[in-house]
Amino acid sequence: MPPPASRLRIRPTAPVPAALACLVWALLAAGPGCSCDDTGLGRTLPPGARIDTFQQAEVSRLDILWVVDNSRSMIEEQQNLAENLLSFFRYLDQGDVDYQIAVTTTDAVNDAGRFVGRPEVLTPLTPNVLDAFRGNIQVGIEGRAQEQGLEAALLALSERNPSFLRDEAYLFVIFVSDEDDSSFGELRYFWRVFEQLKGIGNEEKVSLSAIVGPPSDPETGEEGGCSSENGQAAPGDRYVELALATGGLWGSICDASFATTLEALGAKAVGLKRKFVLSTEADPESIEVSVVYPCEGRPEEIGRCETVEDTCSDPDPKARAYRCIPPKGRPNGWEYEAETNAIFFWGDSVPGLKAIIEVVYKKRPKELKQ
Repeated sequence: MPPPASRLRIRPTAPVPAALACLVWALLAAGPGCSCDDTGLGRTLPPGARIDTFQQAEVSRLDILWVVDNSRSMIEEQQNLAENLLSFFRYLDQGDVDYQIAVTTTDAVNDAGRFVGRPEVLTPLTPNVLDAFRGNIQVGIEGRAQEQGLEAALLALSERNPSFLRDEAYLFVIFVSDEDDSSFGELRYFWRVFEQLKGIGNEEKVSLSAIVGPPSDPETGEEGGCSSENGQAAPGDRYVELALATGGLWGSICDASFATTLEALGAKAVGLKRKFVLSTEADPESIEVSVVYPCEGRPEEIGRCETVEDTCSDPDPKARAYRCIPPKGRPNGWEYEAETNAIFFWGDSVPGLKAIIEVVYKKRPKELKQ
C-alpha cells in the first residue's frame, strides 16, 4: 500500500477527447451540443492553442457509513461535525443521488457495528434529513477507550445490518477519531475485506476516508499527531494508509472547523473531481478555464462564477448552455499545479454535476521547461 502523504488526497481524472466530449453532450437530455472538430466544443481557439475537455463525474446511488469515535475525549469533535455537516450534505442534496447514510461507533464490543440514531438509516425521503443527520452523528462519549473503527465498520456492513449494502451502490466509509485504529489484524487484511464488499472486480466502488490525527512520516521518522484547544490527537496511521490505498482522502481532526474537509468529502462521495491533469505540459500564462453546464434549471454553481455566458435561449438547441468563467486562485477558484500539470479547483469552485470542463492553453515552450 502507498505510504501516507499530504492532506486531502484526491485522484485526478483523465482528459476527454473533444470528439468524445461532444458525444457526451449530445447524449445529455436537453443539453447543448458541440462541434466535433479540432476547435473543440464549437470554440475557435487562439493560434497555437489546444483544448482539453473533461466530463465531471457523478455517482447516482451511494451507501455512506460514518464510524465516529465515542470515547470520552470526543465531545468537541462531534459538535464540530454536527455544526459543519451542511458542507458535506449539500453535495448529496444538489444532485439526483439515491443515498443511504448510517452512523456507528468505534466501540466494536458494546455497539459492535450497531447503527445509532433515529432513524438508523437516512435517505432522501427522511423528513428533516439534515437535522436527523446532525443528531445521529453526535454518538455520545460512553464508548470504550480502545477504538476499533475498522472492526466496527466491518461488523456494521456485514452480519449486524445485512440489508444496508445495495448491490448497485457505491460504498463510502468515513472514520472520525482522535486515536489510531486498534482493531486486531494486519491492515492488509482489512484492505482486502473492504475492497471485496462489493464483489470481485468492483473494488473501485469502495472508498474509505478519515478525519484523524496527521500520520507519522515513515521516511523521516517524524511523529504524527496534532493538538488543538480541544486536546491532543494521536497519529491516525492505519486510517490514513487505508484511505490512500482505496482512493479516499483525509483531513486533520485538530482543525478548528471541519468545513473544508467535509466539503472535500462530500464532493468525493458523489464522485465530483477537483483535479484535472492536462494532456500536454502547459504554458501557465496561456491557460484559460471555463465550465459548461447544460440548460437544465440553473445550476447553483453559476452564482460562484466571475462571469456567465447564457445561451440557453439560443434558437439553435445545440448552442444552448451556461458557460461559466470560474475565479482564479485560492480560496475558491482554480489553480494550475505545475508539478502535476493539472488544474485544481479549490473550495466551492469545484465543477458541479453534469459539467464539462474546458481548458484552453498553449504548449509550454522548451526554454521554460526545467
